Amino acid sequence: KLVRLWDVETGRETGELACPASAVLSLAFAPDGRHLVTATQRGTARIWDVATRRAVPVMNGNGVPVRAAMLDGKGRWLVTASDDHASNDYIARVWDVATGKLLAEFDDAAGPVDFAAFAPDDRHLVTTSEDGTVREWEVDWLARPRDESLIEAVCEERLVGANRIVTAEDIRNAPLLSGQVGKDVCAGLR
Repeated sequence: KLVRLWDVETGRETGELACPASAVLSLAFAPDGRHLVTATQRGTARIWDVATRRAVPVMNGNGVPVRAAMLDGKGRWLVTASDDHASNDYIARVWDVATGKLLAEFDDAAGPVDFAAFAPDDRHLVTTSEDGTVREWEVDWLARPRDESLIEAVCEERLVGANRIVTAEDIRNAPLLSGQVGKDVCAGLR
């Protein structure tokens, strides 16, 4: 599959991006204008360097179709909107661009998430669902440093009965899901 790039002033094609065999469902330029984000039917989101025509990182949504993907204003985080009717996976996911790690999931049980985007201040995320619902999520906690010693102490206390010792390295490698109601930061450590 090809994504064609055009110069809007001249109307001429300036290049192509060769997307691996999957339908591209959406694309969006990053605020810096140098990167393009593609979302695919096969569940990947790619960030392309427009000048080199190469994909930088690839975020894998476990094969669940990604309807939309967008970067935050500073290019730190990528949000993906997913839709899988078979598994009822109606989730917006936020990824760390530098590491490719999943940082957070925002579950929209109402229906498939059609679109997700960061607000210009990067402190809020907006999602839309197939049923017409628009939700605003506070995400300014993503930019705050984690108090890993506090998280480690809480998780260690909770997992001591399972004979599991939690280390600082475990905490650094665990997904960051602390900003959401009902999500368990210690779950990835079990």
